[in-house]
Amino acid sequence: MSSIEKVFREWGLPVNFLDRYWRRTHVAGQITDRAHASGGLSELEIDSLLRQGLRSDRVSISTRGTYHHPIEYTTTKIIAGQPIADFIDPDRVRVLVERGATAILANVELWIPPVTNFAHLLADDFGCEVQAHIFLTGPERGGLVPHADGEDNFLIQVTGTKTWSLWKQSGVHAQRMDGETLGAPTAAVVLAPGDVLYIPVGWVHSAIAGPDGSTHITYQIVPTPLSDAVLDQLADELEPLLGDRLLGAPSNGALSAEDASDIAKKIVALLEKSEQS
Repeated sequence: MSSIEKVFREWGLPVNFLDRYWRRTHVAGQITDRAHASGGLSELEIDSLLRQGLRSDRVSISTRGTYHHPIEYTTTKIIAGQPIADFIDPDRVRVLVERGATAILANVELWIPPVTNFAHLLADDFGCEVQAHIFLTGPERGGLVPHADGEDNFLIQVTGTKTWSLWKQSGVHAQRMDGETLGAPTAAVVLAPGDVLYIPVGWVHSAIAGPDGSTHITYQIVPTPLSDAVLDQLADELEPLLGDRLLGAPSNGALSAEDASDIAKKIVALLEKSEQS
């Protein structure tokens, strides 16, 4: 069993998740042992994050898709005798959230060690970049309008509840959608603390927090562009044949016609061999 399969089992996802659900349809699971769950954070940890001197590039706040100006939730601190005006004010963030906004802690895989470690685990198994974001939403509100992402999403509910509406939209990526023309959702899923939800790439989704508000963390599996994947695979295949010449052009920046012809012939031979096998 691979490490990612162990994580999926820990999250309560079906044992046939990759074969039946991945990139096909949504599915929910429930973490059985939250104390040792991979990828999760406690309510206390998240609250402390807002009080560790974050700057405005780490946090954004949205109300139904409209983003607030950082001046609404930042404060000035004196650092080395100089006033710095973009420190996050956790109390002002909480006030906005309680009034119905959603606070988004972006790319926490870069600065929260447990999330960093888990994102690296996912990245190694999926073979692509993994990003993580934390969402704090006010009671009975939704922070973002219906939209589709260009990534596969794994959501872990940390506190409160959140009701997700999902629409299957093949071929739609990273777009905001008109909620009035979407029609009835394909599915509605209510998440409670410890629940996990997988949303495939391109599926339109929106959510409303429960009466106590909501906190969840999303892990996004960022697909590698096909051209990059092909070039990486080609490099792996050619390295035994080309050696150091695969690392780059000569120091003068030029590639001789003889070297270029040699490389092209080897690529053609490699492709012909692949077709015959």
